[in-house]
Amino acid sequence: MDSVPGARTSFTVGEEATFTRTFTQEDVQTFSKLSGDTNPIHLDENYARQTRFGGRIVHGMLVASLISSALGTILPVPVACTRVNNFPFGRRQESASD
Repeated sequence: MDSVPGARTSFTVGEEATFTRTFTQEDVQTFSKLSGDTNPIHLDENYARQTRFGGRIVHGMLVASLISSALGTILPVPVACTRVNNFPFGRRQESASD
């Protein structure tokens, strides 16, 4: 397997990568269309205001995709990384009647 162009071949224990990404409403709508996740907590401000979040929230998996971005662009590795991730998303507490 070819390595990623410009990939580093050594790392220091404890090394970190950070970056900031602001998701727009268009990003959320596009992700909703691509994923099929049309939960109103992401798309409907009136609905979302009535939840414990007090407003719309970004899809958890859209946020989690930043892990791939960091590994692929900020700390590129010479070969593909595979790891099982446990995402600590909480259960939704509201019922459909809330």
